[in-house]
Parts: sequence; C-alpha cells; structure tokens
Amino acid sequence: METLMENYRNYPALASASSQYQANVPQYFLNIDRDKVQLMGIQLNSVFTALGYYMGEAYVNDYVQFGRIYQVKLGAGDRAQRIIDDVLKLGVPNASGEMVPFSSFTQIDEQLGMDQINRYNMYSTASVTCNAAPGSSSGEAIKQAENLIKTQLAGKWKV
Repeated sequence: METLMENYRNYPALASASSQYQANVPQYFLNIDRDKVQLMGIQLNSVFTALGYYMGEAYVNDYVQFGRIYQVKLGAGDRAQRIIDDVLKLGVPNASGEMVPFSSFTQIDEQLGMDQINRYNMYSTASVTCNAAPGSSSGEAIKQAENLIKTQLAGKWKV
C-alpha cells in the first residue's frame, strides 16, 4: 500500500491518493496453554472470565442509596490495560482454591497486524481515496486510479 501512495504522482489525472489502511500496527496475542490450565486444575472458563473482567467490564447488580439507583460494574479500568505484562499478574483459582497467576500458563506474543479489518462481501478490503487533478475528468481519474492499483498491487489486491 505504501508504494501505491508514493506512485500516484505518476498519474497526471490524480491530484492525491490516501488510505487509512495500516498493516504494521503492534498487537498482542495471549497464548494460553490449555493443557497446562487443565493439568493445574483450573477451569478454562474462569481464565476467560477473569480476562474478560480485566479487559472490559461486567454488570453485577444495582443498589439504591439516597433514593437513587446505581449500577455496580466489575472491571479493571483504563489504567490497568496500559502495561501488557500486568495481565500475567492476574490470578484464577485452581481446584483446591489456590490462586494461580496467569504467568504460569500464559505467554504474550507481540505481533504486527491491521488496526481494523474492513470487509466487502466477506473479502478483506482496504479503501483508497483519490482526488482528480484540476482539468481532469472524473472518468480519467477513475481509469488512472484503477490502473495505479492494478500495477502497484498486482496479484495482491483486486479493484
């Protein structure tokens, strides 16, 4: 995609080209060793429940105070998610009730990937916006934009 953005200037009917597509965004993958979880006597469901509370929140109940109803929600909050290694400090109970840290059965892998995945008819897509140069018709600009994409991204993408 970077080469496409750099080479649109070779097409006189195009004034500019831009895209929100980003494929090299740092992401983290939690690799949970399910065999270790089972050997340690931990319910896999409790691992995912704890992770869900940490990454998001869950509605618990309502309570009334001073004539108003308040919701009780369980979650770690925004600050808890800033340091990825903190997830390894989470604990879940095993069959004997002892707390077992995530670090004993989870590994964090850093990967690069897309920040968002857009789809059209079940196919992954990346949108490219091109503007016609002054004095060029929209028809010329469309033809040159299609040609740009076909030549720069040949075999990888389709128009």
